[in-house]
Amino acid sequence: MTLPLTKIAPSIGTLNSLFASSRFSDRSLEQVMGERELSPLLCRNKMELLEGLRGETIEVLLLDVALLDKQTQQFCWRTQNLYPGLKIILVGRDRQELASHNWVYEFPDISTLGLSSKSKSSVSTSIAAMSPDPNPRNSVSASNQYSGSSYMDVILGAAIFDLNGLPREYLITNEVKNMNWVQTIFQALGLRSLLMSSLRLEGFRHVTIYSKDHCALVVKQKTQYTALLINQTQSTPVTKAFIEWAQNFQPEQLKLNPLFHVT
Repeated sequence: MTLPLTKIAPSIGTLNSLFASSRFSDRSLEQVMGERELSPLLCRNKMELLEGLRGETIEVLLLDVALLDKQTQQFCWRTQNLYPGLKIILVGRDRQELASHNWVYEFPDISTLGLSSKSKSSVSTSIAAMSPDPNPRNSVSASNQYSGSSYMDVILGAAIFDLNGLPREYLITNEVKNMNWVQTIFQALGLRSLLMSSLRLEGFRHVTIYSKDHCALVVKQKTQYTALLINQTQSTPVTKAFIEWAQNFQPEQLKLNPLFHVT
């Protein structure tokens, strides 16, 4: 039996909504609209999704599980933390696709919506209690064994410079109160260029700059230098593994994180 969306978001026709999907059209929702009209803002990619959340007072988010691929779970946790009143509905082709995302049933306020072309659309609401955030910002492993996701959790900002050492873009969280660290990185890259040209040094790969509460790890990548501002209050070890992870890290990923904004 097809359930109208009003069963999980009452009066949804009067609510501001986002439909984030690169494969479904808004007409796919007709079977579950009930008697109300629904004209969501369509977001066809990750950047449009973030811009929609920041630029509008959104009350309902219909999020295609395929849009963010493996990042959907973390995105939902952090979006729910930032917008506690936001109703999130995860959309998939059918129950089989949604079943591969078993973690959605840990969210009491997240529903699932199947939009199969072979059968009627259906809506189900999760009822299990919410478990702790699998990637909390303030958690530190007792064994100090860090992975890519936990490295992300201690990053407060990123600054991207071109290969000439000129700044291009900054992404920061609200915890960063000033941009003095970027000036320090800019000066360090200028000193690097001077030393390499005068002393004919080669092979620069990374540099770490420490302050009282933070440190900045600067790594050379193929087309740019990336500086990551790290929260030192969590005693994050800048190990060889961390440096190798940073060298392959794509700062564009931070644009998918609601905690970060471009400045």
